[in-house]
Amino acid sequence: MNSRLITLALSTAALPFTVAALPTPYEQEILKAALVLEAGDQGEVGMEAIIHVFINRAGGDRSRIIGQMVKHKALSSLRAVTNQPHPDYGPVLRRAMRDRVAWRHATAVVERFMQDDLGPDPTDGADHFDNGFPSWSNSMTLTTVIGDHYFFRSG
Repeated sequence: MNSRLITLALSTAALPFTVAALPTPYEQEILKAALVLEAGDQGEVGMEAIIHVFINRAGGDRSRIIGQMVKHKALSSLRAVTNQPHPDYGPVLRRAMRDRVAWRHATAVVERFMQDDLGPDPTDGADHFDNGFPSWSNSMTLTTVIGDHYFFRSG
């Protein structure tokens, strides 16, 4: 029996790739909250655009999306939490869940994300977004406008 385990371990170690972990159920809740708080009034179209920005920031690596999203100052809706040494997302989750319609939309978008079933990137590779033209956008390319958000690409 042990020889089978060893053989399996050796054959798995020889694979030319690693299996990346997608967001946990709790991380999916944080992702939904960010979508609601950033684009809750934009429907699924606006939320899909925002999630594509997260994917673009992660270089297309869906397993890195949460890390990109919770970076210090990455999102204004999470800033109060990500500034803490030990973030507590509970208040953010509760606030986002109050908007039941937006929460349903966010749930649908996150489910498509988890199934790798999002449509093409409507932001044309944007890695930043805002409701206007902040000073940091001066060195970026405006890629599109979706709802109330302007999308920008670095470089």
